[in-house]
Amino acid sequence: SLAWEGTNSHNCGLIISSIKTNSTKEISNHDQVTLDLGRLPQACYLGDSGKRDLRKKEVSIEELEYAQNALGEFGGNNRTGIAGTLHRISAIRNKNGRVVGLTCRLGRPVREIIDMTRDLLEYGKSILFLG
Repeated sequence: SLAWEGTNSHNCGLIISSIKTNSTKEISNHDQVTLDLGRLPQACYLGDSGKRDLRKKEVSIEELEYAQNALGEFGGNNRTGIAGTLHRISAIRNKNGRVVGLTCRLGRPVREIIDMTRDLLEYGKSILFLG
């Protein structure tokens, strides 16, 4: 089963579905998960400046290959997304083109922002949002 089954980040769990962690709740509020070959899988949490290890076992090439197969093709910029979500996954490749790391950034919609920006959106001009 997926490591994050039943949480708001269920779909992003595809990239770490083969990684066993100590606490499902622990990773449900993450902002980013990093899987680098030969290193401990880590997560960054909302409102926290540091990273936390998800387990004490290093990420294997088999886990990265499994995740890559589950995600499908990466674009020319080494990124892919998960359909129907705001999540994005970046691949890090070695000089031979093999994926040696994955970073999953969890995207969340901010529904309250529509009311605050409705008049700007209806203006009909281009808008650049920074945040």
